[in-house]
Amino acid sequence: MHAQQPVSPGESSASASGAASRRQVVMASIASVPRPPQSPPPPTQPRASSHRNSPSPPQLHPAEVYETLGGGGLYALIGARLWLGANQLATLVDREQRRMDGSDGDLPRRLEKELEGYGRDMWVWNEGKGTRMTRARIRYEGDVRLYQHIVKAPYRPLSSLLHTPLALAEYLHVSPPYSPEDLHGLLVELDAQNDLGDESNRPWRPKIVFEPTPPSCHAGQKEWLEKILGGIEVLS
Repeated sequence: MHAQQPVSPGESSASASGAASRRQVVMASIASVPRPPQSPPPPTQPRASSHRNSPSPPQLHPAEVYETLGGGGLYALIGARLWLGANQLATLVDREQRRMDGSDGDLPRRLEKELEGYGRDMWVWNEGKGTRMTRARIRYEGDVRLYQHIVKAPYRPLSSLLHTPLALAEYLHVSPPYSPEDLHGLLVELDAQNDLGDESNRPWRPKIVFEPTPPSCHAGQKEWLEKILGGIEVLS
């Protein structure tokens, strides 16, 4: 991961690393990268066989769980990674702050190494005080998939991105937990920031790739969706 500079009081490691290593990012994501403890799907009944002694499939106990990586931000960046270098992609990943010796934290080393396998530059760790990694529990009951938040994904205001490697990215992927109304607020912030006219700030007009959160796909969000459609490059 990025070699991080010492973090001053009140500054997150994400902002510190962004200031230390400004790079041109083609695609950034403010979606979540959760690690869900998943219960495997319950075993299905084996089909009848004409062979009496044919072995049956192994049976998994429903209480067994395994941890894996997931989330809209992860999938979007890995898809883009097929065409772009790791240093052209970035997303903020919250996680619990570790001790100086690297112990503790809420991201197992096994999963951290899995992320690094796609390219270390892609993952900008945000280890501010009290920060925890997004987590969810997924359980399968037959054909039904049950999803439950354990640590909800944060809403990131524009101000939290400006001093990170995500700033000035050509594309900005926005997905759950953002609704059309949330994205409208983000675009208003972006316009206000660009209107400041500060010579030290370059205007940022990213192409928006929007993947709204499923619970927000209802008639109550229609007006907000209509307001933002003109500012969206891709609606998924």
